[in-house]
Amino acid sequence: NPADQLGRTPIHYAAQNGRISICKFILENVAEKNPKDYKGRTPLDFAADVGRLDLCILFYKHITGDHTMLKTMAIEKLFHLAAENGSLALAKLTCRKLKLKNYNPEDENGLTPLHRAAKNGHTKVFEYISDLCDDKNPAGPKGWTPLHWAARNGHHEIVSYLIDTIEPIENINPTDLQGYTPLHFAAQFGHLNIYQLISNGLDNKNPGDASVWNYTPLHLAAENGHTDLCCDIIDNVKVKNPEDTDGETPLHLAAKNGNYKICEMIIKSYLCEPNPSDIDGNTPLHWAAENGHLNICQLIMDCIEIKNPKNNIGKTPLDYAKDHS
Repeated sequence: NPADQLGRTPIHYAAQNGRISICKFILENVAEKNPKDYKGRTPLDFAADVGRLDLCILFYKHITGDHTMLKTMAIEKLFHLAAENGSLALAKLTCRKLKLKNYNPEDENGLTPLHRAAKNGHTKVFEYISDLCDDKNPAGPKGWTPLHWAARNGHHEIVSYLIDTIEPIENINPTDLQGYTPLHFAAQFGHLNIYQLISNGLDNKNPGDASVWNYTPLHLAAENGHTDLCCDIIDNVKVKNPEDTDGETPLHLAAKNGNYKICEMIIKSYLCEPNPSDIDGNTPLHWAAENGHLNICQLIMDCIEIKNPKNNIGKTPLDYAKDHS
């Protein structure tokens, strides 16, 4: 099954021309059942392009090694595969044959084609399937919706599509089983444009009350060093340095992880208390000292009167600095 200059093998051309007997012979005699050409397209893609569901099923059974799979089950599996890989032709072909009441069936792990397409950023496939479904943003494993996946992985077009189609507007930031929202994921992974896209339709731009430990998007952005995102959140909320259930603030997390610009931004916008204590009495200065961030220690010490505060077990930032050295 050698490849030509386009990276295409005999089985690519056999699939493209609907030669099922040739495809079957090659599949039975090669290790690589579904090779990619120079564009990343496979024989399965070509079989879908020419509308040969029988060929698609043949390929799928050889790819998975399950030759006893029922036809209906194979078609449903192919539908999920189309969403995973972004094959619009295969999605359309399998949808026509499935004739389902629900065109977004769950697999054994609770994932649906919409979840898979959103996760991998396949906008055309996502929109095609979504147009066939009543629930365009279903909750899956962990309570993650397609919008969670798209926000997490930075797929702006899918996020935009969902925001335009989800009703009412209050539902554009759903919580998962731990209370985290698409805003949390956008903040955690630094997708400023997606954060703004979602938050523009919300009154609460830094939600935390429903999440485990009351973590807000600002906590996650500060922890992961996303300066521009922190700036956007701080500019649009009243509480500039919110506490989680342990009393930790975004300033604690930024200081712990050495994110100087974020520490500076929070301190300048939150002049009441530049060195708050958590429930253990640890301050951002404790965390900066323990982790060796001298510039952040200096920044905080320039703003406070008590330069070496004790935590609940009597340890000071200097104690932690000595331990670090």
